[in-house]
Amino acid sequence: VSEEPVPLYNRCSLPPVLRRATTRESVFLRTLGSYSDAGIKVLWGRKVIRIDTDQKRVTTDDGCELVYDKLLVATGGTPNRLTVPGAMHERVNYFQFLTDLDQLDRQMDEATNAVVLGGSFIAYELCEACVARGIPVTWITRGPWFLHRYLDEEAGRVVDAIAVKNGAKVIHGEEVTEVVHRDGSLSGVRTKAGNYFDAGLLGCGLGLKMNIDFFRDTPVKTEKGVVVNEYLESSVPGIFAAGDVAESYYPLLGDYGILANWNKAIDQARTAARNMAGLTEKYSSV
Repeated sequence: VSEEPVPLYNRCSLPPVLRRATTRESVFLRTLGSYSDAGIKVLWGRKVIRIDTDQKRVTTDDGCELVYDKLLVATGGTPNRLTVPGAMHERVNYFQFLTDLDQLDRQMDEATNAVVLGGSFIAYELCEACVARGIPVTWITRGPWFLHRYLDEEAGRVVDAIAVKNGAKVIHGEEVTEVVHRDGSLSGVRTKAGNYFDAGLLGCGLGLKMNIDFFRDTPVKTEKGVVVNEYLESSVPGIFAAGDVAESYYPLLGDYGILANWNKAIDQARTAARNMAGLTEKYSSV
């Protein structure tokens, strides 16, 4: 069951397409025929709205009901939205899906200036795309430097220096309080400190909210994502999770967490699939 209407593609390859460093076609990893050839039936463009763990039944938003013996949840997350006044505008963009790429690509063709919000990898990639396409860009973060929870100050300053050298304006410790429109068009943003920045295009990289709402009112343990054991099985036997949505134990951290990257998602999916097929294989999170 896939909420997206297209075959598997590499989301990590979307930023190079936005920078015009590669083609849109290059991101696809599968074709429609890949699934039928492997004996996989795919329900495209469907969203799961409810999981009944007692009846082992999945319900989609169009009323389809599917019964399972084993269930893999690999639903990832949805970008956090900007919630300030004026943020509901077509030129306020997020960057996760192929449809986001297409919308941003069209808008960047027309944009004469841009603002990017957030101290995340997505924000960095949006800023980089603006620079690559010759769009003057202001990069605003609430934190003191890029990825401030993971990088020290010196590393953050290295990132700043690279961004500034390539033409971006970098501002830390600021928070947008309003998205300003003029005659229906996006014109800029206003910040908590009272500053105003022109923006014909606004890109947001504000983190993700994991897609786990369908587990509400079920015994499946969730925190930020689906809490899984060393076999990637949830607190309810028969339900597994992999990818960004899987919250597993990391010995190096001494805690549960979500470490979202492509390679780990592939490793988790393979381990979960083997265990769903009856093997007993531990996932190595190191």
